[in-house]
Amino acid sequence: MKSRRRIKCPSCRGRGTFLGLNNTKCSWCLGRKTLGREAALRYSSVINCLAFGKYVDGGTIEELRAEEAAAKAIRAYFEGHPQ
Repeated sequence: MKSRRRIKCPSCRGRGTFLGLNNTKCSWCLGRKTLGREAALRYSSVINCLAFGKYVDGGTIEELRAEEAAAKAIRAYFEGHPQ
């Protein structure tokens, strides 16, 4: 059974566009402005990996912690609201 829980797309911040460009759809939500459970959990995993890569490449520990916190918040939401 598909989950009906959705969150505002964290990539485009619910705008549905890539980098605010009106003619380009967000690559995560495809213009729908929200993500379902599976896509949101996939997004949280990806930003966790990218945050670590950014840190290894010279980013600050604060940036890493902020990205990790965002990923944890997404996972926590869906753990508290299963399916």
